[in-house]
Amino acid sequence: MYHKQLQVEHCVLQRSAVALPLDAVVMVLRVGGHPDFSSPWQKKQEESESSGFVIGDRRVLTCAHSVDHHTQVMLKNRNSDTLYEASVLAVAPECDIAMLTVSDDEFWKGVKPVEFGGTLAPKDKLTILGYHGESCVYVKRARVTRVGMKCYSQMGAEFLALEVNVTIRNGISGGPVFNKNGKCVGMAFQGIGSTTDVIPTQVIKHFIRDYDKNGAYTRSPNLGINWLVMEASDLRMTRDDQGGVLIMVVMPDYPKSDVLIRCDILSRIDGIKICSDGTVPFKQGRRVDFTYLITKKYVGDEVVLEVLRNSKKQEFTIKLATHKQFKPGNILGKPISYYIVAGLVFTTLSFTYLKSLYPSVSGDLMSQAVHEQRVVVCQVLEDDINSGYDAEEVMNSQVRTFNGKLVKSLKIWRKLVFQTNNAEKEVEKFLKRTVYLLLCQMI
Repeated sequence: MYHKQLQVEHCVLQRSAVALPLDAVVMVLRVGGHPDFSSPWQKKQEESESSGFVIGDRRVLTCAHSVDHHTQVMLKNRNSDTLYEASVLAVAPECDIAMLTVSDDEFWKGVKPVEFGGTLAPKDKLTILGYHGESCVYVKRARVTRVGMKCYSQMGAEFLALEVNVTIRNGISGGPVFNKNGKCVGMAFQGIGSTTDVIPTQVIKHFIRDYDKNGAYTRSPNLGINWLVMEASDLRMTRDDQGGVLIMVVMPDYPKSDVLIRCDILSRIDGIKICSDGTVPFKQGRRVDFTYLITKKYVGDEVVLEVLRNSKKQEFTIKLATHKQFKPGNILGKPISYYIVAGLVFTTLSFTYLKSLYPSVSGDLMSQAVHEQRVVVCQVLEDDINSGYDAEEVMNSQVRTFNGKLVKSLKIWRKLVFQTNNAEKEVEKFLKRTVYLLLCQMI
């Protein structure tokens, strides 16, 4: 196996104009299991392999989904067959990046970190490295086909991404991407059809700086709006060169939701004009969605917004933040919280729960999953007390009230049941009325 590895790497070096930092590429072995909401008390163990790379200061980057729901993470470098136990320092689920470290000094001997390069453009050549099985493999040469904002499937958030014309194999996710000069310009993280998406250095460096400054990932700020492009002439109420985007929805639980209002036209951010197609100037004469300007910021940064309201220009300076009610436990691979009453298994509506039900998740459900702690029925266990219950009718429904009191979290739900004087009779009453009154909001 080691001889084969040397042959593969020799082939890589022959085809490369410069020496690629193969020693910086590591294999990431995750031990754990994704939750089973039909039996949340069971902890199934499985192993998955992916890639990562050394960035300096005894730190390794990989994809967030590579360590999701882990019980143990181990790393192996090119120079050794030993698996070293790693600790997870930070996870950024929105942009699918995780930072790891290893305490064992042996792991770091002879390992040099990658050097980061600049931004790539369409048609630029690149090389993706990673682990497929136990060999450090060269995928093949590829070209950038697109640079722009893209949905990251891990959380459905939008960040800058590179699209390249190559399909990645299992295990390559998290591997570094190099330009023709041997500089790291991104990390492979998801593939669709015959293309692969790469997290560019701008997003990676933003994550690293956030961690270095705060000792943790503080999340990406958001304006908390839904918007519409104004390319249609009937949407431009003044003149053809007006530009800007039309604000359709202002989400109520963002700290500055009282500044922007529905039907405002957002025309500039920090003095940069937004065109009617929702884009702003990017590099080398290209354009990108205006939300890119916000993703470059950090929580607590100030931003100047210029809006057109009732045909009058107004300017607001706001401090960027995240959603007030963000619930990190709902998405960060934590163990499932559940509660069983009368054979009904209750859990919290989470991003993981939704992903187990649907291939894609709507924005409204996503907001509920990451910003609230709604209680849902995830399983019905046969019991005398729920005899005759239609499990299919009840499962994936939300518990809204109990004895007239709102159920805002699993903790509150448990407290309400235990506070009931005659708990058994109240639960029986709850079960009899559930389908008609309490579990009327299907996910």
